[in-house]
Order: sequence, then structure tokens, then C-alpha cells
Amino acid sequence: MGCGGDDPFAVPLGGSGATSLHGYTGQIGHQVLDRLVHDGQPVRVIARDPARLNPRIRERIEVVQGSHSDPEVLAAAFAGADSLWWLVPPNPRAADIHDHYLDFTRPAAEAIKTRGVTRVVGVTSLGRAYGKPAGLLSPAFAMDEMIEGTGVSYRAPTSFRQWCLEVLKPAVMT
Repeated sequence: MGCGGDDPFAVPLGGSGATSLHGYTGQIGHQVLDRLVHDGQPVRVIARDPARLNPRIRERIEVVQGSHSDPEVLAAAFAGADSLWWLVPPNPRAADIHDHYLDFTRPAAEAIKTRGVTRVVGVTSLGRAYGKPAGLLSPAFAMDEMIEGTGVSYRAPTSFRQWCLEVLKPAVMT
């Protein structure tokens, strides 16, 4: 599971409050969710259709029904959460990818500020040090800057390898 090998992994999100997850059904996100649930961490997710969640997981997490674009849903999902796992899902039909990233992130950035989330781990692009302009990477960089602008402690690995080595594995080694 995770980054290869037989070692389990944990995500250093926890803390005294819940961890709110977004993007928990994809390749990385479902592993993050499974691990947090396995470790007994309080987890809250946003789901448009909670019935689509794995029943084994659904009974062990808190679900806020609704959309990431609804400020009231985000306020409920982030209330009491000190950590957030964030990922903007791809949308190949988006007319403007930059707008897609920022329109998706803007309500969350506001909720981060108003709800007291202190740590965010985000899945971002393949190289934040790439520079500007960065073509299709520019929207991810703009998302990173928006989240960092909230004042939260933000961790955004720049590659899957870095994600594995610096975010997932350290919790196992400590």
C-alpha cells in the first residue's frame, strides 16, 4: 500500500481536532483516508452523495453532505478540524484550468481562515520551483499561493516520490 514496499504509512495530519479530507477517492486520497481511519484518527469528509462511500469507511467517519463550493458546507466540514488534506481534482472539460483551480480553492481558503484550520497538506504540481510562467503548472502554483496566503502551515510535496519520502513515510519512522 502507498509508496511501495511492505511498510505501512501514516499521514502526519492528526492533532487534537479532526482531519478534514477533500479528494479522498483518488489514487492517493483513498490511501490517506484508509490510513487515518485505520489509525483511529477522527476524520471528516465532504461528499455530494454519501451513499457512494465505501460502507466500511462511511460508518467510521463523519460525512458532511454537499459541495466544496458551498461556504456553509466547508464551514461545517472544517469546524474543529486542525488539519486538511487538499487536492483539486482534474477537470479536462474546464474552459480555463487556472480558473478551475482557483475557483475550486477560493472557498476553502476562506474557510481555512475563518474555521481555524492550522495545517494543510496539498497535492500540487510537479515542481513548485519551476518558475513563472509555467504553462499548465501555473494554476497549481496559484492554488499553493492562495492556501499559503491564509497563514496556515502548508505542505505541498512537488512529486509523488517526495510525497512518499517526506510526507507519508516520516510518521512511520518516528
